[in-house]
Amino acid sequence: MITHVARSAGREDHLGEGFDYIMAGLSEHEDGSGRGLTVQCAVEPPDAGDIATGMDSYCVSNELGLTVYGGVRYVRLQRRTLRIQFEPSAAEGLGLDDPVVEVTLAVDDAAIQQLKSGLQRTFSYGRERSLPVLDFDE
Repeated sequence: MITHVARSAGREDHLGEGFDYIMAGLSEHEDGSGRGLTVQCAVEPPDAGDIATGMDSYCVSNELGLTVYGGVRYVRLQRRTLRIQFEPSAAEGLGLDDPVVEVTLAVDDAAIQQLKSGLQRTFSYGRERSLPVLDFDE
């Protein structure tokens, strides 16, 4: 398992900019630098072009700029800990040594709620076979 601490987390809605999308993300440092993950999805449903290119799902990117579409099996957000289990091929695509990433969230409650909202939205987008199991605190 890969572990680290995030001091920045949240959700951003990019609307009215030509390509509308939602992003949830976290990073090691408050300024957005260091280890990090972002999950993005379009606002509109996937079209034929997205389906043909395999881009008909959410995408996950890391601080190295590596990106995969789909590939997340399980997401758990309990208290201040986020655990993501990737498919082995997605972990490889992101350059991860292990398919399980656990992040301690050293952020305030508002940031956790924003992150939770963003993860719920982004991980519910796209082809059904790519949707992970979500296990979040109430």
